[in-house]
Amino acid sequence: DAAAALAMCLEEYGYEVHSVRQVAPTDVSAMMKHEDLPWLTLVTCRGYNEATDSYRWRVLVRAVLVEIR
Repeated sequence: DAAAALAMCLEEYGYEVHSVRQVAPTDVSAMMKHEDLPWLTLVTCRGYNEATDSYRWRVLVRAVLVEIR
């Protein structure tokens, strides 16, 4: 129901960063790992190349859920 959905949106989730890695754009396996605990993976880009209009690297920040308030 709408009240339950609103309550869920108001919760705060706390994560602890466990790793920051720079990988090739084609390295999809680095971000698609199965974990037993709830993890969050943030993917961003680094090293823009104007000549190819692409990025040379992906930066992966992996964090595990440690609390819900």
